[in-house]
Amino acid sequence: NNENQQLEPHLYPRLPHLPIFPSIDNNETLIQNTLLHNKPTIAGIAASIYQFLNALHVSNQKFATELLEDESNKKKKKKKNANDLRAAYVTQVQQHLLPLEKAYRGRPLFPIRHDDSIFVSIAAFREHLLADTLASAYSSATHPDKLFCGVVVQNCFDNTKCIGGVKVVGKDKMGRDKMQKIDG
Repeated sequence: NNENQQLEPHLYPRLPHLPIFPSIDNNETLIQNTLLHNKPTIAGIAASIYQFLNALHVSNQKFATELLEDESNKKKKKKKNANDLRAAYVTQVQQHLLPLEKAYRGRPLFPIRHDDSIFVSIAAFREHLLADTLASAYSSATHPDKLFCGVVVQNCFDNTKCIGGVKVVGKDKMGRDKMQKIDG
């Protein structure tokens, strides 16, 4: 309601439950307001992080494809290695996360609460008992109205085949690692 929005403007617009790499309405405006105009919102921070994750995903896919092509290609050229992967990661961090870090270094993003509330942060990797965990947390709380949970769910949806990365499956004739995509 309007009263809550005035008391806690950083929580509006409300952030919906998000799928993997979601499209957030007005994401560029939210990011710019968060980074440049000292108007951070949860949605603006989420848009920044999702922009980073999407760029990192694309970068990693490109790296994996090039790595597999290197293994199957007989041409002599510089092979991809762990240093190349780290460099690609650092590039994405510098481009997408460092601006957020610099904008708010040494100060809180949002007002600090003084109401005895508790925030529980949960990272759930393919966790089938997450609903039970949350139900237990709220049912066990003396003041469930003061309990706030932030959950990052990492699941595969819609019966799609999840790719878990690549693994070494042996050596080729030259003694180099042979790579294979693995399902998550």
